[in-house]
Amino acid sequence: MRILMCPPDFFVIEKEINKWMKKENQPDRYLSKKQWVRPVQIYTTLEADPWFIEPDPDCQDMCFTANTGWCRWGILLRANFKGAVAEARARELIRHEKWFKDRQKILGLEIVPWPSPSHGFGGQADVVTVGKNKESIILLMGYGQKNRTEYEAKDIIREVHGLLPDQVIPMRLVNDDFYDFDTTCLYVPPFDNSEEVLIYYPGAYDAAGRRVINSLPIDPRDIIAVTDEEAHNFVCNGVFIRDPNGRTNIIMNQPSERLMSILKERGFVVWVVDTSEFLKSGGSVRCLSLFLPDKNWL
Repeated sequence: MRILMCPPDFFVIEKEINKWMKKENQPDRYLSKKQWVRPVQIYTTLEADPWFIEPDPDCQDMCFTANTGWCRWGILLRANFKGAVAEARARELIRHEKWFKDRQKILGLEIVPWPSPSHGFGGQADVVTVGKNKESIILLMGYGQKNRTEYEAKDIIREVHGLLPDQVIPMRLVNDDFYDFDTTCLYVPPFDNSEEVLIYYPGAYDAAGRRVINSLPIDPRDIIAVTDEEAHNFVCNGVFIRDPNGRTNIIMNQPSERLMSILKERGFVVWVVDTSEFLKSGGSVRCLSLFLPDKNWL
């Protein structure tokens, strides 16, 4: 699995574009780099394939690569920032566009620009895939936070990937602490040595969104609601990686003993990381990792 990452060499809070960001609470650059390196080391240990884009001193949030696009089935759909988010991060999209164009043949990806400038899309950060096969897969798409992914994005995602209308489900985010959908939901499909699991924070959604979660084709015993404290520790912003031995590894920020026990009982190997410096900007492991699967993955 290829993963695009960006070193946090110029990570700073200059423009506050979510509730977590405070200019008086700046990240420590040395500690940020140390915390960023740890997921890279874990990815390498698990024989994933991290790729790197050079940071830009004029891009305060460039380390959060997940916002720049969403890749599935060999297609990279680019993001579209709006309003204050665009003012802070639009330069990142230009840098990423060049990076992808220069490596398009090597990556073997079709790069699709966002076709509707008037509608926002926050990339991977607002899409969580449920299921394994394209014919039956469900995409949960977060929307509703100011200057971020908009409701209309669901139709664009569906059209680009040739999905049925009921395969892309919009999930309205109503809690400003959770501005991107992947800060509220983590899904891991079933494999030979581990069970299916969906970890989510009910307090991030409206009543309709909570009904969607409970109506998914997942055994209710495998749908795990996290507490308010766990959610604010960004456990839902974890990632999963399959290693060469067929084990499913979950990497997440400082899970509680309760959650650790639940995951281990289901056959997962849990890697605990500290992303406290990135929480100052409202991000954790998945925010730092843009996955670039080829068209044959799952």
